[in-house]
Amino acid sequence: MARLARCSAPVLVLIAIFVTASLNAAGQFKTRKEKPDAPAETAQISASSMTIWQARAAVIAGLKGIQSLQIISSGPFMKTGYQTKLHLESIQVTSENISFDAERSRFGFAAENVSYTIHCQIDLRIAQTYIAEKARGGYYEAVIQRPRGSNDDSGLPCVNSWVEGRGDIGLVWADAGQAEAFANAVNRLRAAARGDDVAIQPEAWNDFLQKAAAWRAMPTKPPIPEEVRQHRVVAEHYVQLKDFDNALQEYEAGLAVDPMWPEGHFNAGLLYAELHYYSHAIYHMNSYLALVPDAPDAQQARDEVIIWQAEQQKAATASASATAPAPDGSGHKRH
Repeated sequence: MARLARCSAPVLVLIAIFVTASLNAAGQFKTRKEKPDAPAETAQISASSMTIWQARAAVIAGLKGIQSLQIISSGPFMKTGYQTKLHLESIQVTSENISFDAERSRFGFAAENVSYTIHCQIDLRIAQTYIAEKARGGYYEAVIQRPRGSNDDSGLPCVNSWVEGRGDIGLVWADAGQAEAFANAVNRLRAAARGDDVAIQPEAWNDFLQKAAAWRAMPTKPPIPEEVRQHRVVAEHYVQLKDFDNALQEYEAGLAVDPMWPEGHFNAGLLYAELHYYSHAIYHMNSYLALVPDAPDAQQARDEVIIWQAEQQKAATASASATAPAPDGSGHKRH
């Protein structure tokens, strides 16, 4: 990923080389630091109120907050159930998958007190919609929403490491809000993985274009607000650490204060592309071009948008292929 550097002139130069060919060209882009006197009203980034980086953070927080013990039944002589311990260091959230490892211990089944490792993976391209439901014992769980009578298991997250097939460790939380937050976050990332998310609503985009035109008409662009500058400094720090989630959080926070921030849109676009969230990469780079259409790197920026549009279409095609009915009529293509 590129390293961000500031120079003495009122221009930010993105230097260093990206790991992909398309981002090599982007590494030579420059962004301007010209800003309006007061921050403008932020545009709505997505159809939901959750951004990509918020969804990724919510998934990780949700997994860390899973209730570890679920009592299945309780009788006069024994209790039966299982205990699940997630390996927190194994949690990974990418543009296509959510995965983690867990230890599961069953107890109370006569002599069948066993412990085994489970690898859990949610393939966001083929997963069904997740919903929050009340589970046994007063807990709440996040489960896939399946049509009545359906036995399609394509959205189940866990595979037992010691036996072929799918197993459920029980994604349960203490309250409905936690389960719902996890389900919403998974659905947000699912939409992005399938290439059918909406980076910005038409009304919000038109509103942004009007404000961008007013910003361009300003004869002198004042410096960025101090709050935005601080977000930029922290974002650049995280980029150097290759912590792109936190870098995006800082850029988005700065853009929430001042949407007329070309540098913020430019770098957010590059980071979203690096993480393969192309609709958001396209939105931010188009926002950069709306603010500085005559920038020296404008053509390179437009070329990046073309590449990202192709990648977005490729992701949508792959998702459609992955969810196409299998030749045996089972309704899900097995790999």
